[in-house]
Amino acid sequence: LGRPAESLSEGKSRASHANRLSDRAVWLVPLVLVIATAFALLLTKSRTAWLATGVTTVLAMLLDPILRSDLGRWIKQKPGVFAGLGAMLLGLFGAVYAIDPLIFQEAGKSLAYRMDYWRGAWKLIAEQPLFGFGSLNFQTTYLQVKAITASESPADPHNFLLELAHSGGLVLLGLTVLLMICLSFFQLRSRWFRSDKLSEPVVNKPVFNGPVFNGPVFNGPVGTSMQ
Repeated sequence: LGRPAESLSEGKSRASHANRLSDRAVWLVPLVLVIATAFALLLTKSRTAWLATGVTTVLAMLLDPILRSDLGRWIKQKPGVFAGLGAMLLGLFGAVYAIDPLIFQEAGKSLAYRMDYWRGAWKLIAEQPLFGFGSLNFQTTYLQVKAITASESPADPHNFLLELAHSGGLVLLGLTVLLMICLSFFQLRSRWFRSDKLSEPVVNKPVFNGPVFNGPVFNGPVGTSMQ
């Protein structure tokens, strides 16, 4: 009798250890991915990529009910981890500013240049609104509307929506935007449906171990009537 009890206790301890490892992996793997992504974004030195990542992250947390619920639970369970992650990100950006302050100081000038590209792209789109100028033709066509303040002739307008409209016209742009809206809607709808299912209370159905009906049981021959 002692050996089965010891085996059962050993099995429970192994299961408990495996559960602890699984719980650690739940927050450790996303943490490593976030750090790696942040480091890669820092290496790009792209302020637009940083802004897009931040906006996308905030929208995902606000619109996705499952992610919002899980994130709230993780913050309550591991507040120190998230505080440390935020401090680490601020430290990385501070280090980038210390190494190359022009990345932040020249942001306004870079945005002004991009506005020139976008205005030029919109002028070109107005000339060929339906089907555009074809792919990889922005640099040659941009010379027709290049502003005096523009510093260069870029190969693309630095905006994928304007690039789509310039290459394939408003038809391609409309189809792309419609596809993005449909994919986002169906994905969010499935997540909302799953969240509703997870939030539904579990109802314990009664288990009948005896006869379903408490009335008299008729055991007589078939065809006879019960008095």
